Amino acid sequence: MKITYTHKGWFFLCPVYLNPGEGEGMNVAARRPWLDWWFDVNQEIFEALAAHSYEEQSFPFKVTGRLDPPVTLESSAEE
Repeated sequence: MKITYTHKGWFFLCPVYLNPGEGEGMNVAARRPWLDWWFDVNQEIFEALAAHSYEEQSFPFKVTGRLDPPVTLESSAEE
């Protein structure tokens, strides 16, 4: 499945592509395939911090700009 990303930004210390889309979901991917492991590390850190919090946590994304033109990548995620 191909996903088109319209924005770039950061997830903690990992550079990512973002597609806000509609609804509550958002497509996110590391900007380079070799950064997938780093994205996973940052996600584990977030989950560990959220597990020790009494409040609901939102994902720490920082949007730094719009992609012009948008970037389309092949997704390995199953629907």
